[in-house]
Amino acid sequence: MKEVLKAILVPSVREFYNQKSALRISASKNGIFFEIANAIGKTETGANTFGWRGKNEEDSETVKLSESEVLNIEALIDIFYTSGEDAFKREAKRVCGKEYLEFYHRTDTGDKIISLRVYQGKLFLNISVSKDRKLSFVIFPSEQRNIRNYLRYIVERRYQMQDALKQLEYLSAKQ
Repeated sequence: MKEVLKAILVPSVREFYNQKSALRISASKNGIFFEIANAIGKTETGANTFGWRGKNEEDSETVKLSESEVLNIEALIDIFYTSGEDAFKREAKRVCGKEYLEFYHRTDTGDKIISLRVYQGKLFLNISVSKDRKLSFVIFPSEQRNIRNYLRYIVERRYQMQDALKQLEYLSAKQ
């Protein structure tokens, strides 16, 4: 039983790419994390390389999100691609009081803002750490369904992880 519960605690990670940046979404027992990394060069075969955390601090940024924030992002991606920009702005205004979705995070390393915005008819996921430093990932129509499905999956997975941790604690306490 313990081995089955420990298997549920294995982190889940997916990466999504476009020409200028990449989005890594991960779920672990520690939380749900979004990381945006800039394209920083090309391989010998011409594929983009990305500045994931650890290579150059300026080329990547990570933010930890709550399940409700993740579900709000998923819902607004769906609204944008099924009902259009005006519906997106109406729902964002209902949720955040603005025509875009925005969550503010105060951290030990500095304040971060994650936002979902429409600009020139495209949907952008942004992580900002200052007025001068913002990393963006364009959510294209071809990727939006995969991103939405994964966001729903990782929220469900987080609940399973939390249940597994409680079960492990209970089983350990009984011994």
